[in-house]
Amino acid sequence: MKTATGCRVACVAGVLAAVAGLSVSVLAQVAPPPQPKPAGWPEETPVVQPTPIQHTVSVEEARRRGLLQERETPGAEAPQNVAAQPAPATPAVPAASKPAPAKQTAIDPWPRDGSGRIVHPDRPVEWAALDYNTSISKDSRRKIESVLDGRRARFEQVVYQNVDKVMFLDSGVVESFEMSDREALSKVLEANKAFQGIPSLAAELRKADLFTANSVQMHQGIMESFRKALIADMRRGDEQNKPVENPVAVGRGMFWTIVNEPRQVYYWLLSDSASTAVDIVSSLGLSTENEPKVRAFFEQAKAANEESARVESMRSAFALLTPDQARQVLATVVKPAASAQGAAPASPATSDASKAGEGR
Repeated sequence: MKTATGCRVACVAGVLAAVAGLSVSVLAQVAPPPQPKPAGWPEETPVVQPTPIQHTVSVEEARRRGLLQERETPGAEAPQNVAAQPAPATPAVPAASKPAPAKQTAIDPWPRDGSGRIVHPDRPVEWAALDYNTSISKDSRRKIESVLDGRRARFEQVVYQNVDKVMFLDSGVVESFEMSDREALSKVLEANKAFQGIPSLAAELRKADLFTANSVQMHQGIMESFRKALIADMRRGDEQNKPVENPVAVGRGMFWTIVNEPRQVYYWLLSDSASTAVDIVSSLGLSTENEPKVRAFFEQAKAANEESARVESMRSAFALLTPDQARQVLATVVKPAASAQGAAPASPATSDASKAGEGR
């Protein structure tokens, strides 16, 4: 009985499965065929993406179409031909709703020499950066000159009083130390403390209302571009120096820019004192070995026509002097303390930098 019952159940299950399959087949057969489209119904056509067409246009035509983006750096040559591509179609936006273009803050306007290395200016880098800061008004720029005069006088006093420290910073330590060398780093930091009492140029101009917030931002971008180029040059090395690793170059580049302003003022003092140094060499109390050497360097400096040559000869002479002897030479040209204090602008009452129509 159990066997018959099991057979019966299996047969029923098989019949149900067959019926289910047949139902699907029948339904598929009786499904109505697709109805014809009404008369006039547009035929469907596949969408084909257009192939971009490239062609060459002249530089003048590229400028007219706004396709050519040229660097503002002096000496950059424009390409002779520009590959023009059709601009993608964009919905028209009313002029009133278009956002105002952001002002460029991180730019690299610094000139390069034939090997691609950055050309160091003949004055503090922060001062030279003012020439590329287009956010400064013309009237503010004239007033900034008086700020720079007072700033130089103040730095002259600090350099004169701390000539031993600036001579140390100018000895090559900044270009050769490593951040991992704690002793060398400590000496560099200690020597630089003497010049931290004078605020940064950007901070001073901002306080005098000759820099807007935008001017400060652009100034920082210009300075950052110089640091990056300086670090890249250090990493490349040159004939005298081997290339250095990036972390080492970053540390040296940072301190180079920090001590650049007092060191440049020191160079100006050396150049100015070249015409009188040879006259007082006998009163410096030099040893019989060093006096003829120092005198020869002073004479070379006095006869040099180029400022860079005068500075190099004076640096060679100062390397043989004590700090006290160096002060005796600089005392003939350094501005007195009263002059330095008077040269600093009390409060230039102006807000030219924040007025409309900024720029040169």
